[in-house]
Amino acid sequence: MASHNELGKRGEDIAKNFFVSRGFWIRDSNWHSHHLEIDFVAENDEMIVIVEVKTRTGNIFGEPEDFISDAKMQRILKAANNYIILNNIEKNAQIDVVSIVFLADGTYRLTHFPDAITPKWYYKL
Repeated sequence: MASHNELGKRGEDIAKNFFVSRGFWIRDSNWHSHHLEIDFVAENDEMIVIVEVKTRTGNIFGEPEDFISDAKMQRILKAANNYIILNNIEKNAQIDVVSIVFLADGTYRLTHFPDAITPKWYYKL
Protein backbone atom coordinates (compact mmCIF):
# COMPACT_ATOMS: atom_id res chain seq x y z
CA MET A 1 0.00 0.00 0.00
CA ALA A 2 1.35 3.45 -0.88
CA SER A 3 2.31 5.65 2.06
CA HIS A 4 -0.46 8.17 1.33
CA ASN A 5 -2.99 5.32 1.38
CA GLU A 6 -1.63 4.12 4.73
CA LEU A 7 -1.87 7.66 6.09
CA GLY A 8 -5.46 7.93 4.88
CA LYS A 9 -6.37 4.59 6.47
CA ARG A 10 -4.81 5.67 9.78
CA GLY A 11 -6.82 8.88 9.64
CA GLU A 12 -10.04 7.04 8.86
CA ASP A 13 -9.46 4.61 11.75
CA ILE A 14 -8.94 7.52 14.15
CA ALA A 15 -12.08 9.24 12.85
CA LYS A 16 -14.11 6.03 13.22
CA ASN A 17 -12.92 5.66 16.83
CA PHE A 18 -13.92 9.29 17.42
CA PHE A 19 -17.49 8.54 16.29
CA VAL A 20 -17.69 5.23 18.16
CA SER A 21 -16.58 7.00 21.37
CA ARG A 22 -19.60 9.30 20.91
CA GLY A 23 -22.15 6.51 20.71
CA PHE A 24 -22.19 5.80 16.97
CA TRP A 25 -21.58 2.50 15.26
CA ILE A 26 -19.90 2.21 11.88
CA ARG A 27 -22.47 1.14 9.32
CA ASP A 28 -20.19 1.10 6.25
CA SER A 29 -16.57 1.82 5.34
CA ASN A 30 -15.16 2.81 1.95
CA TRP A 31 -18.53 2.50 0.27
CA HIS A 32 -18.40 2.76 -3.53
CA SER A 33 -21.01 3.18 -6.21
CA HIS A 34 -19.58 3.60 -9.69
CA HIS A 35 -17.13 6.53 -9.40
CA LEU A 36 -18.56 7.78 -6.09
CA GLU A 37 -17.04 6.98 -2.71
CA ILE A 38 -17.85 7.56 0.96
CA ASP A 39 -15.06 7.21 3.53
CA PHE A 40 -17.44 5.82 6.14
CA VAL A 41 -20.98 6.00 7.43
CA ALA A 42 -21.68 6.32 11.15
CA GLU A 43 -25.08 5.79 12.71
CA ASN A 44 -26.82 6.10 16.06
CA ASP A 45 -30.47 5.76 17.06
CA GLU A 46 -31.37 9.23 15.81
CA MET A 47 -29.28 9.87 12.72
CA ILE A 48 -26.87 8.76 10.05
CA VAL A 49 -23.64 10.63 9.31
CA ILE A 50 -21.73 10.43 6.04
CA VAL A 51 -18.10 11.18 6.92
CA GLU A 52 -15.35 12.60 4.73
CA VAL A 53 -11.90 12.31 6.33
CA LYS A 54 -8.98 14.50 5.26
CA THR A 55 -5.58 13.55 6.67
CA ARG A 56 -2.21 15.27 6.33
CA THR A 57 1.22 15.00 7.93
CA GLY A 58 1.35 18.74 8.49
CA ASN A 59 -0.46 21.94 7.69
CA ILE A 60 2.30 24.03 6.14
CA PHE A 61 0.26 24.24 2.91
CA GLY A 62 -3.09 24.62 4.67
CA GLU A 63 -5.45 22.61 6.81
CA PRO A 64 -6.65 19.27 5.43
CA GLU A 65 -10.24 20.48 5.09
CA ASP A 66 -9.02 23.27 2.78
CA PHE A 67 -8.37 20.61 0.13
CA ILE A 68 -12.03 19.71 -0.40
CA SER A 69 -12.84 21.33 -3.73
CA ASP A 70 -16.30 22.33 -4.91
CA ALA A 71 -16.21 19.38 -7.32
CA LYS A 72 -15.35 17.01 -4.44
CA MET A 73 -18.24 18.44 -2.40
CA GLN A 74 -20.59 17.80 -5.30
CA ARG A 75 -19.37 14.17 -5.55
CA ILE A 76 -19.79 13.68 -1.79
CA LEU A 77 -23.34 15.07 -1.94
CA LYS A 78 -24.19 12.78 -4.85
CA ALA A 79 -22.65 9.77 -3.08
CA ALA A 80 -24.56 10.56 0.12
CA ASN A 81 -27.82 10.90 -1.80
CA ASN A 82 -27.23 7.58 -3.60
CA TYR A 83 -26.33 5.84 -0.34
CA ILE A 84 -29.47 7.10 1.40
CA ILE A 85 -31.71 6.08 -1.50
CA LEU A 86 -30.10 2.66 -2.10
CA ASN A 87 -30.26 1.79 1.60
CA ASN A 88 -33.74 3.20 2.21
CA ILE A 89 -32.50 5.45 5.02
CA GLU A 90 -35.34 7.24 6.76
CA LYS A 91 -33.36 8.88 9.57
CA ASN A 92 -32.04 12.42 9.56
CA ALA A 93 -28.73 12.54 7.73
CA GLN A 94 -25.81 14.90 7.56
CA ILE A 95 -22.35 15.04 6.02
CA ASP A 96 -19.47 15.73 8.41
CA VAL A 97 -15.82 16.39 7.70
CA VAL A 98 -13.06 15.17 10.01
CA SER A 99 -9.65 16.78 9.61
CA ILE A 100 -6.62 15.01 11.04
CA VAL A 101 -3.10 16.42 11.13
CA PHE A 102 -0.31 14.13 12.30
CA LEU A 103 2.27 16.11 14.26
CA ALA A 104 6.04 15.66 14.34
CA ASP A 105 5.93 14.28 17.89
CA GLY A 106 3.77 11.33 16.78
CA THR A 107 0.49 12.72 18.09
CA TYR A 108 -2.34 14.10 15.99
CA ARG A 109 -4.89 16.89 16.01
CA LEU A 110 -8.47 15.99 15.09
CA THR A 111 -11.01 18.65 14.12
CA HIS A 112 -14.64 17.67 13.58
CA PHE A 113 -16.89 19.77 11.32
CA PRO A 114 -20.50 18.62 11.82
CA ASP A 115 -22.94 19.11 8.94
CA ALA A 116 -20.09 20.64 6.92
CA ILE A 117 -21.29 19.83 3.41
CA THR A 118 -24.87 20.71 2.55
CA PRO A 119 -26.78 21.22 -0.69
CA LYS A 120 -27.16 24.94 0.11
CA TRP A 121 -23.55 25.45 -1.04
CA TYR A 122 -24.77 24.96 -4.59
CA TYR A 123 -27.77 27.24 -4.77
CA LYS A 124 -27.38 30.06 -7.26
CA LEU A 125 -28.91 33.41 -6.40
